[in-house]
Amino acid sequence: MTKTVTKWDNSLGIRLPQAMAKNKGLKDGSQVHFEEVKKGIDFQARPMKIVEQAPSYTTNNCVHFIKKILDE
Repeated sequence: MTKTVTKWDNSLGIRLPQAMAKNKGLKDGSQVHFEEVKKGIDFQARPMKIVEQAPSYTTNNCVHFIKKILDE
């Protein structure tokens, strides 16, 4: 697939088709990982961990407990 790089304020961006973003679990605010490689740029979707989706009223103890379980 070929896309056009466009200027957004002081940055450059590439728009993803909605269907592709949805298939990869991406939405506004999702984090992605990219790095420069010999043949171009490697781009990977990184779905949010359950802990990062926890409501703000979750106590720190619960968050640490969940992180420990997920990291095992």
